[in-house]
Amino acid sequence: MLESFKAHPNYKPRDFMTEVKKNHKVEISYYTAWHAYHLCNEKILGSYEEGYSLLPALCDQILKENTTNIAKLTTDPLTKKFKSLCVAYRVSLDGFVKSAIPILGLDGCHLSGKYGGTLLAITCLDGNNGIFPISIYLCESECKEEWINFLSILVEELKAHPKALNFISDRQKGLIEGVSVNFSDVNHFHRYCFKHLYKNFKKLHPGKNLEFMTWRAARSFSEVGHKIWMDRLKEAKESAPAWFDREPVETWARAYFDRSSKYEHVTSNFCEAFNSWILDLRRMPVCKLVQKFHLLMMRIFYDREQVGKKTSFMKIKVTHGMCYFDLLFL
Repeated sequence: MLESFKAHPNYKPRDFMTEVKKNHKVEISYYTAWHAYHLCNEKILGSYEEGYSLLPALCDQILKENTTNIAKLTTDPLTKKFKSLCVAYRVSLDGFVKSAIPILGLDGCHLSGKYGGTLLAITCLDGNNGIFPISIYLCESECKEEWINFLSILVEELKAHPKALNFISDRQKGLIEGVSVNFSDVNHFHRYCFKHLYKNFKKLHPGKNLEFMTWRAARSFSEVGHKIWMDRLKEAKESAPAWFDREPVETWARAYFDRSSKYEHVTSNFCEAFNSWILDLRRMPVCKLVQKFHLLMMRIFYDREQVGKKTSFMKIKVTHGMCYFDLLFL
């Protein structure tokens, strides 16, 4: 299956089972296909075990390039086995403080490699509403302790932003506690992704009409508009508005958001965009994952530098004694 896998990198174990049956008329178990899938991965990307053993040297290289980068590896004190790894580059940290919108998306995704694991990420938005990755954190599972540890590494860097910090998340597995423990001494706001909030709401209140009105209420820019849609929601189903009373309205309704961040989105879709951006990396050995993430970061900052040069450049032409500006846009 190695050549087929090289030609189709998105193959999964189920695809291995289908192709073997088609070409060789033999049915194999899912475990056999899964084992072959990871053997092919190791042939192409390298050993998963070796990936963990190379992490100390990789962290040294990251810090050697720039001593103000963050590359913190944690191992079990008894077994010396891998526990967590936090990576953040100085260019991202400085970019966040100097020019990014102070909205921080907190989210996690599963790793699909041989040993599994979880990748936690902090992502924000630049002035053009493009995703701006700040840091990644590799660990065994998403839980309260890991979020507290992750945020504690970056807390001083994030607090350096001149404006109040706004966090947005799906409130899963310790996110609320992780933020409150590390940022209790600074002015910050925690918003809830309305997409995840609505998924819980519709379990008790299904229907397209209710869905339309709840999203209108969440997206209203004015308090008057928000109240109008909540009143209509109550007319449609009297118990529906009471469900939202359990959450502070400033955490999910755009009309009541803090105005300091100038951030109008009610969902954390940009976190999902980041997870899709690193989709191919999530099956790689951990060392290769960090190296590929480094290349992706180089690519995104280089591309935006080129866009910035083209859109901000202003050329003055002189024709027949008259001067005019020729703006160069993409």
